[in-house]
Amino acid sequence: MRKAGCRDWLERAEQLRVRVAASAADGPPVDWSANLLARLEEDGPRGPQR
Repeated sequence: MRKAGCRDWLERAEQLRVRVAASAADGPPVDWSANLLARLEEDGPRGPQR
C-alpha cells in the first residue's frame, strides 16, 4: 500500500512539473513586461542605497 502512495505522489509531482515548465516557457504576459519596462524607464537607473 505504501508503494502505491509513493507512485501516486510521484505521478502528481510529474504532472505539476510539466505544467509549471509549460507555463514558464511562455514567460510573463506582454502587458506585464511593457508595464515593468515603462516603470523602469520612469524611475531611471538606481545604484545601491547608502
